[in-house]
Amino acid sequence: LQNEIIFYERRCRNVYSLPEEYKPISMQRLYGLRAAVIRSLFFAYEPFVLRMQTMKGFSLSDKDIRLLTRSICISAWHRRIVECSQQSRWVFFFKFKTLENLIKAKKITNVSNKTTTKHADDRLKFMDDVNANKDDGCFVLKVILIFS
Repeated sequence: LQNEIIFYERRCRNVYSLPEEYKPISMQRLYGLRAAVIRSLFFAYEPFVLRMQTMKGFSLSDKDIRLLTRSICISAWHRRIVECSQQSRWVFFFKFKTLENLIKAKKITNVSNKTTTKHADDRLKFMDDVNANKDDGCFVLKVILIFS
């Protein structure tokens, strides 16, 4: 019994730390399932978590800065990282989508929302698209602030 509890805690510990949209109970839909599973691995699968934690920063090139100017921030979140040292670190994430991709996504959504019988089959196919990626054309800017 003790081994079963340890096994369960080890397997499910990472599930509790997942964002709500990536928990197994929320993944019962087909639309975008592939992308959601891959993203959830970066929260729960230890080698991917370590890769994200040890990833080195880089500076933005002129091309990246131009991309930022034609984009809209669609989401932002932050996290405080507590370390053993005297320094506290805050990590801010800003999710951007380019204007062109926003317009394209809006057109797809408008087509999928039509309720005529002619489009009913297309709408069902759209919602069953396992390979769909709602974050296609998005990028995340990560900013780290260190306070001493």
